[in-house]
Amino acid sequence: MKHIAWLLGLLFITVGPLAAQQEPFTEGIHYQALFPQVPTDAAQGKVEVVALFWYGCPHCYQLEPYVSNWLKDKPGSIDFKRMPATMNPGWVTHARVYLALELIGELERIHPLIFLAIHEQGRRLQDLKSINRFLAQQGVDVNKFLEAYQSPEAQTKLRRVMWLNQQYGAPGVPAIVVNGKYLSSASTAGGYVKLLELIEFIIKKESNS
Repeated sequence: MKHIAWLLGLLFITVGPLAAQQEPFTEGIHYQALFPQVPTDAAQGKVEVVALFWYGCPHCYQLEPYVSNWLKDKPGSIDFKRMPATMNPGWVTHARVYLALELIGELERIHPLIFLAIHEQGRRLQDLKSINRFLAQQGVDVNKFLEAYQSPEAQTKLRRVMWLNQQYGAPGVPAIVVNGKYLSSASTAGGYVKLLELIEFIIKKESNS
């Protein structure tokens, strides 16, 4: 019996510290590495975090308040950006809306209202006519919006977004890409709160590398 107790004690001493040091997230389970890595626009010394979304996605809508709260206290070393997903041809209109609103300086104000209109008010906003009507109701200059929507600058931005979407290879949304190296989602991370914890885990990993 004494011999067994000694072995158990030895096992605890040997395995215990290793278990305590075990990382909370595992590559290949909670997140995956991207090969090849995707180039980022982040300034030197900053870690880029890209949130892929689609306005019609209920999970993207549910993730929004978590991300908004997280952004209030995010370190200055993080370069966070949302990116409209274009993996489905039907989503491209919403991507163009996002980019046009960004060009005319209305994105920050209108972005949450689009989510609210679709998921709380039941407005589909799937075509330009219904989108124009909605934007006019929010006080947006529709002519200015349409000019941006159809502009060469918006088309250039859209091509870049579509290329990045393809490089990331996300199977669905919402999805998070950190530093062009790692891809994850709420489903693989274990929920919305866990996804944010995972982002911070990878950011720390990148900052120390």
